[in-house]
Amino acid sequence: MRVKTRRQSQPPRLQADASFKVICSEDGKPFVFRRGETVVAVNPAGTAGDVSADLGDVNVIYQIGSGSYADGKLTLGAQSFAVLG
Repeated sequence: MRVKTRRQSQPPRLQADASFKVICSEDGKPFVFRRGETVVAVNPAGTAGDVSADLGDVNVIYQIGSGSYADGKLTLGAQSFAVLG
């Protein structure tokens, strides 16, 4: 019963049935996906990369390396990770 109570108290975006949409999975570009209202971007490459996408009104809330989103363009530095919300 304790596990069920914890699951129900989690925000919907963290539950197993939250929506999931791949925004970019092109070779040579950062991998970007949306999980609920949260956007996650990963750039494992040794060079910076960018993705043009309308992500809505989001800001970088956590990052490792460098990342920014402005005017419909998400830019990640080499070997970077960002969470936007």
